[in-house]
Amino acid sequence: MRWSSKARPQHFVLCELGQLFLTKSREKRSTCSIALISSGKNSLRGKDFFVKVRTCATTISKIFIHSCGFRVFPRYSENLRECAHWLVTKLSAIGLEAQLVSTAGHPVVWARNKPRQGRRTVLIYGHYDVQPPDPLDLWESPPFEPVLKDGFVFARGATDNKGQILSHILGVQEKIERAGELPVNVHFVIEGEEEIGSGNLGNFLQQNRDALKCDVVVVSDTGMIARLTPTLSYGLRGVAALEVKVTGAKMDLHSGIYGGAVANPAAALAQLLTTLHDREGHITIEGFYDDVAPLQDWERDAWKKLPVDVEAEILKETGAPSLFGEAGFSVIKVRERKL
Repeated sequence: MRWSSKARPQHFVLCELGQLFLTKSREKRSTCSIALISSGKNSLRGKDFFVKVRTCATTISKIFIHSCGFRVFPRYSENLRECAHWLVTKLSAIGLEAQLVSTAGHPVVWARNKPRQGRRTVLIYGHYDVQPPDPLDLWESPPFEPVLKDGFVFARGATDNKGQILSHILGVQEKIERAGELPVNVHFVIEGEEEIGSGNLGNFLQQNRDALKCDVVVVSDTGMIARLTPTLSYGLRGVAALEVKVTGAKMDLHSGIYGGAVANPAAALAQLLTTLHDREGHITIEGFYDDVAPLQDWERDAWKKLPVDVEAEILKETGAPSLFGEAGFSVIKVRERKL
């Protein structure tokens, strides 16, 4: 099974059959890439893999995306539910116990195999909602009508998160078909609100925390550093959102009369923002670094061996005139430092 992306691959998933990796592009026209790395005599190889999977995976991926042609807005709730039902049907068909769990918003798809004592438990997380396709005029084909062009699947949601979670599902299906069962206990938790903040996922997890106890969680929305390069993402930078209001005079002031005599709140805010970093890119907020774990030697060694020039790739992908970061840290170290 191979979907390919011309852009720098960014997202991956790891499946049991050999090693299956999915990459992601952030282009308006979503593309995805899955490449097989053979890892033993029982792995699917070359032509056998492509012949077996191309018909099934391409067809399934088109159905998955087409039948789940939806946005995150309320008026598309029925499309979201249709997609969730599709997933329940598919997961049930491959031999898992699947159900639709209602929430105050969009439902959660929950599927699992029959648990066995003594086996480790893996929880695979994904989401079936997608970003809106706007602006529509940039699409060369309808966003929810998947098309194949030069080996690429073009459609909204193809790589966020349809391709990733579908590859997990197909990987589990293949393992069950070949071995009769899975070597681990598996849970699929696929929500429909990731793009709007996962407002009801917490309640679902809390209500089912005992049943969902696991040894590891695999998130189908992480990164792959390069094609054919197994990648395990274990931490990403977070985000803090806040609103700051700076007030001055009680009314708008005439610049010719009051300019220079009364401080402009916009200028004051600009000055305030410039104090967040010093000239070396160091964050100047007191206590900000207190809980930042220092980089380990094995991390530095691993990053030195990456088969890609990360900084050059970022410049190429973003079109930025230059990169920014804290002095003493490469771009990848800045991006991957653990909080």
